[in-house]
Order: sequence, then C-alpha cells, then structure tokens
Amino acid sequence: MSESPKVKVINIWADEQGVSHVRDIEIDLKEMGAGLGHISDPIKATNLWFRRTPESQDMDWHPAPRKQFAICLSGGVAEFVVSDGESRRVSPGEIVLVEDTFGKGHISKAFDGLVRNVIFIGVAE
Repeated sequence: MSESPKVKVINIWADEQGVSHVRDIEIDLKEMGAGLGHISDPIKATNLWFRRTPESQDMDWHPAPRKQFAICLSGGVAEFVVSDGESRRVSPGEIVLVEDTFGKGHISKAFDGLVRNVIFIGVAE
C-alpha cells in the first residue's frame, strides 16, 4: 500500500521565548474515493484577504497579526528572515503557515523586484 500524499507547508513559528523559527511541515491528505483524489481534514478559517504587495516592499521585524496561511498566487519571490537568523525564499504557489504572533517576529523582503499577489487566510484558534 502506498503512502498517502501530503501538502508541503513552510511554517514560521515562535518558541516560548518569542524567538521565531522556520521549518517544513506536511498536511496529510486522505483518499476521497471514487477516483476523486485526496483531501485534507478541514481547517477552520476566520477571514480571507487578498493583498497586492509592491515590488520594493520590505517589512522590518514584526510578529504576524494572527495565525494565518499566506499563499503567493503570482508575482515575485519573497524572503523571510526569522529571529533565530535563518532565512527562506518563498516562490509563487508555495504555502506559508505564519504562527509567530508574539516576540520579535520576522522580516519580509521583496527579493526579485516583482509585485506579489498574495492571499491570506486567518486560521481559527
């Protein structure tokens, strides 16, 4: 029997001291049956926002305003720097789960000078 597929997610999170980190996590998918593919368990959401980020926008240290998914739909690459010093570049189509809602937070930087179209989905606690 083959292993169930998973969705890869980049996770920015904060430890108890408020230091932010980045790691890769996976969301399990399960068979829907009748050849319909695979689906995750539901994740409760609060709101959804669309944002167009200017090509030169860099945001200094900030915690996330809420636990949320951020998905770049189109445009440029973003670079995130977390307070433990690690950085990660995120391309359109990649999913980021941002959970560093306290502490120093992270830096968000435009990387390649392109406008980014992003969708934010607030996660219900």
